[in-house]
Amino acid sequence: MTAETVPGIPSVRAAMADRPRREWAEILLAAVRDQAAQLMGYDAPEDVDPQRGFAELGFDSLTAVWLTERLGAVTGLELPRTLVVDWPTPHAVATHLADRFAALGDLGTPPAAPAAAPARPTPAGADRATPPATDPLPVLFAQACAQNQVKDGLELLAVAARMRVGAGSPRMREPVSFSQGFAGPTLVCVPSVMAPSNVYQYARTADTLRTTHNMAVLSLPGYADHESLHRTRTDLVAAVAETVLSHVTGPYVLVGYSSGGWIAHAAAARLKDLGTAPESLVLLDSHLPGSTGLAEIQSDLLGDAYAEWTATQPPRGAELTAMAHHLQLFDDWAPTDIDGVSTLLLCATGRMGGQPRTGEHRRAHWGPEHDTVDVPGTHLTMIDEHAASTASAISDWLARRPARPPHTDSIGQEAP
Repeated sequence: MTAETVPGIPSVRAAMADRPRREWAEILLAAVRDQAAQLMGYDAPEDVDPQRGFAELGFDSLTAVWLTERLGAVTGLELPRTLVVDWPTPHAVATHLADRFAALGDLGTPPAAPAAAPARPTPAGADRATPPATDPLPVLFAQACAQNQVKDGLELLAVAARMRVGAGSPRMREPVSFSQGFAGPTLVCVPSVMAPSNVYQYARTADTLRTTHNMAVLSLPGYADHESLHRTRTDLVAAVAETVLSHVTGPYVLVGYSSGGWIAHAAAARLKDLGTAPESLVLLDSHLPGSTGLAEIQSDLLGDAYAEWTATQPPRGAELTAMAHHLQLFDDWAPTDIDGVSTLLLCATGRMGGQPRTGEHRRAHWGPEHDTVDVPGTHLTMIDEHAASTASAISDWLARRPARPPHTDSIGQEAP
């Protein structure tokens, strides 16, 4: 149910008008918790922990959009569709909304009607009440997809991405927790680089895994306007490894979906070199760069399907340029053997066009030694309609995987 179908949603502006500004965040937090409780079926707004991530509260990509729509109706503000990705807790959202109202100056004057393109987080110091200028990149890329000129479109995005490469190594956000408190290794998940890349790619899979496993998902850098991109693949992989070291305690398993498997594998190799290798590596239909299977998926995804999607949910330029940049970083990459790290490759058995995959060249392949398990669904539906089967395959393999042999450090001694 969207905001437009919810009758009688009150505005918080009247409640804020007679209160000092220092209380606005508290009023807005009450509104966020109330809308979240209604959407997710909590008994009362007080049951929504303001410091808990939306992912742990049970939100997925669809309910995240619905919450954004509801809050837009409540506040009268034009809100980015990535609201709960960029501000991942109710407290963070309320604080952001309070900042937006503070920038308006006049609570009695509604902001301008939303522009055709979705709003984006504005840089610090910018006028937050001003709708962003139209971004031509999504329009041009959508045209390229519709005209079957995907390669040209990606080249355009890659050139634009060079303007977003920052000096040094941009820091990554903290991983978003979907579940915690269980014994056993934490599943540390890396989303695909394809736009829109966000932690909610794993939401449906987490519905099954969250009852038995600790699970956290990394946010890849560069998909928000204020974030810069890493200059090299080595810089990106080092940042991912550093994020895992800084935020994950105890044993862990790296999981990568699609092209996220490239990053997960490369990070696993680096972490092993640092003496903190993952227990295992799980790849969800990850095709090697340059493979026929990857070309088929990109053709299907970035062709008519992507053109149709962008017509209803236009991606931001930042999302598209980050996607093209990361694809280019791994263009000449191939996985290497990681001694002591058992690997699972889950292969989707269906094609996005509705036909079963025929021919070994269309299946996902991975060079280093690994186990392979077929799962139902296509490259997209394996983490959506068939996510429960995918999650079960992961759990079953983790339960019976061979024990990881002790690895050795750089001087040949058994690591502790």
